[in-house]
Amino acid sequence: MKIISTRIGRLSIMSLILFSALISVIILFIEGSGGAISQHNKILALQNLVKFYLPLFAIMGAFYFAEKNHHLQKIERETSFEVFLFSFLAVLIWVIVPPSSIAFSESIQSSFVYIDSFRGYGDAIGLAAITFYFSKSTSQ
Repeated sequence: MKIISTRIGRLSIMSLILFSALISVIILFIEGSGGAISQHNKILALQNLVKFYLPLFAIMGAFYFAEKNHHLQKIERETSFEVFLFSFLAVLIWVIVPPSSIAFSESIQSSFVYIDSFRGYGDAIGLAAITFYFSKSTSQ
């Protein structure tokens, strides 16, 4: 069975989410350059992006600070590669929705209507995958 360092796995998942958030904001501002999107709509779009990514960052932060308080991070742990891969792919599928939706939708409003229509399912899958991986790598 292949294994992966918990630290590497967690950093990979956190980097994936951060990279996706940054790409979403960059695409939003590229799409909105030259007055293509009003300032009001840019602010609404940024608020929607914050609503999308905040739960993902919050749950990762909760695990990180809980471990920091219990000094668990000093123990080098490993998880199976299959557990990491499942979690990584589940999070990847969910976090590529905003940048791809913004890039390929006909308008910013329609992209966020699309994102909101799947938010319940995507949040459940993404947050469950993060919780599964972070708790699996903590409990071993």
